[in-house]
Amino acid sequence: MKMALVEKLHREGPVESTTKNVTFTPAEIKQIRETLRMTQEEFSQAMGTTTTSISRWERGTTNRGPSRMAIMLLKRMAKEAGLSYLIK
Repeated sequence: MKMALVEKLHREGPVESTTKNVTFTPAEIKQIRETLRMTQEEFSQAMGTTTTSISRWERGTTNRGPSRMAIMLLKRMAKEAGLSYLIK
């Protein structure tokens, strides 16, 4: 199920390229992940990053937040999770 979602998200092709002014709070990133019922490890694989990065994003303990590509994927994941209202 989870890997099917990851494959679907990547297979859908380009996402909206507009990430300007789109941000996610640490709590929102965690909410997306938990709503999708993914572990940090599964989420990091889907996002193409490390579990350390996911952990830091969720705790807000990094000066570097998600990249533009990661924000695009977060937008898609938020929509998939039924959390479109998080996309500002």
